[in-house]
Amino acid sequence: VAGATTIRDLKLSARPEDKGWRILSASAQLPGRSTLEADGRLIGGEAPRFIGNLLLAVRQPTGFAAWLSEDIEDAMRTLPAAGFRAKVAIDRLKQTFSDMELILGPTKLTGAIERTSLESAKPVVVARLGAEMIDADTAAAFLAMASKETVREHDLDFSLKADSVAVGGVKAGAIDAALRLTGERLDVDRLSIGDLSGASVAATGSVRDLRGRPLGDLDITVTATDLTSL
Repeated sequence: VAGATTIRDLKLSARPEDKGWRILSASAQLPGRSTLEADGRLIGGEAPRFIGNLLLAVRQPTGFAAWLSEDIEDAMRTLPAAGFRAKVAIDRLKQTFSDMELILGPTKLTGAIERTSLESAKPVVVARLGAEMIDADTAAAFLAMASKETVREHDLDFSLKADSVAVGGVKAGAIDAALRLTGERLDVDRLSIGDLSGASVAATGSVRDLRGRPLGDLDITVTATDLTSL
């Protein structure tokens, strides 16, 4: 039992190694019928760190979401399964997830996420992700749930590329986005969406005072031979 959470079926196979332990396998059952597995090297000393592989398979996303957050988006309630796997390097100042696969129902994201925390600056999360197809409603619901505290406590640098995207029943072509969130300022370095009801959309700019009275300077271009459908 950890706090109010019951963790079940813990299994560990390890052997001592120079300056630490070799984790041959470790697994546990978390809320939401979720399985967490890991293997790699656990290095001790003044700067302990873990280098290896991590996998999380969530068979009941609603239960897992309720464990993480009190507010559950409607899209999360219909999500059949979720999970991720990645190569990881974790220490007190930096946590890196590389060669990552993140599964959110029909959406499969690949890429890397890195969090860096320095004593003299606000922590920064950098994400570089790609996908063949994104169900934006499902992905946004999951990321909103997972990032409520992250957005308040971190600066974000996020980029995403996908071959196609579906938003609220509307399908679009390729999307290419690069966004930065620093404090209460959002910078849109690049946002392009192709074939949105026959139109292409491109935008750059910034929005300030996000939690107060947002004020933005955005340059948006819409290109189409016929805007009727849009």
